Amino acid sequence: MVYTGTLSVDGGVVAEVVGYATVRKNTIGWEVVDSSSVGGAPTPQFVTYGTDQLPGAALVFGRVFSERVVAVEATFDTGLVVRTAPKDGVFALVGPQARTIREVRVLGAADALLQRHQRPNVSNQHEESP
Repeated sequence: MVYTGTLSVDGGVVAEVVGYATVRKNTIGWEVVDSSSVGGAPTPQFVTYGTDQLPGAALVFGRVFSERVVAVEATFDTGLVVRTAPKDGVFALVGPQARTIREVRVLGAADALLQRHQRPNVSNQHEESP
């Protein structure tokens, strides 16, 4: 699950956050297995995102701040390219068997490149547009 929120920080400065949680059902309900979040201020132009390493996969999760964003792509160290269209302002990309993310691309109409981050670090690296 991917979630978003707004935090008030130090005298009213607002920080936009995005996070994820993986959950599993047990005998008494649901339990959180893993989670992470990133955020900051000011609000970025296109997206904010984080990365994490899951058992057997690398993850990119984020929040979209511009209607110009049509898709987000990630290239993983395995060579796999995964693309998704944000839904309800959030996205998540998983690279099975991947250990790192080589590049994240934010795309607009007709696949126009709006933003590119090369070799972001896995482990909750917060990235945002200039």
